[in-house]
Amino acid sequence: MPQETTLLSTAVNWALIATPIIIFGGFIFAWWQLRSMRNARVAELIVALGKEWDSDGMAESRRKVNEVKEDIQKAYEDADKENKIEVFTSLTRVANFFDELGALVAEGCLDTSCAYDVWGKAEKSYYAIYEPMISTKKYEGYVQYFTKLHEFFIKEEARRSKVKKRHAS
Repeated sequence: MPQETTLLSTAVNWALIATPIIIFGGFIFAWWQLRSMRNARVAELIVALGKEWDSDGMAESRRKVNEVKEDIQKAYEDADKENKIEVFTSLTRVANFFDELGALVAEGCLDTSCAYDVWGKAEKSYYAIYEPMISTKKYEGYVQYFTKLHEFFIKEEARRSKVKKRHAS
């Protein structure tokens, strides 16, 4: 009998030790799975946004915006007044893209750093074109996430500049 009690006691002790280790291992595995799923979703999101950015319609919109540049507000208002849907859509599509990208960054669906790596230069260029129009009282709040994205990218650029300076020293 005493030997059976000792065996049972040893088994219970091992079970008491192993149970928290197994549970902890399960938590680590679950965390790793969640992280992997998030990374996969971010990758899918970037691919989808990239397809939109490279689409024929977006390429045409970028061409149209670059064509009117300083006169974008007049071209936008003329297209609206004259009900030129295709022109109006072309002039708004780029701003709407960056507005949607800004919403994704602001809501934490996409890292600022990642978005900056892919669209930072383009955003800076197009914000310079749209900024005189969207900063007016008339268009206040029109593409508010585009404006937030621009602010996020300015901060990201400053952060990277500091890191470069630190590494250069």
